[in-house]
Amino acid sequence: MTMIRVGKGYSWELETATQHLRGFTVDNLDTKKFESATTDFERIFITLREAFKANESRCLDNETDRLAVCQAVAEEIRKNRKTIFKEQTQNKKH
Repeated sequence: MTMIRVGKGYSWELETATQHLRGFTVDNLDTKKFESATTDFERIFITLREAFKANESRCLDNETDRLAVCQAVAEEIRKNRKTIFKEQTQNKKH
């Protein structure tokens, strides 16, 4: 499946041997708050969105800036890993 983010959602396309399906799913991840996220994917997306926003002056064509953004993103994920990966934690308890 191919997915491309477009503002409040993503367009998707799925091709099988007999069908070609397209659609658009609204998930509001462009503005959704971390506290409202319900899945690991949403929490990761929001964490990345906020880390990139905090580093928006960086140019990703520049190796130094790219590494600095990677560092910032990795630190945010490490700092918030227990709240980001709630699904895995909850599944291990069962």
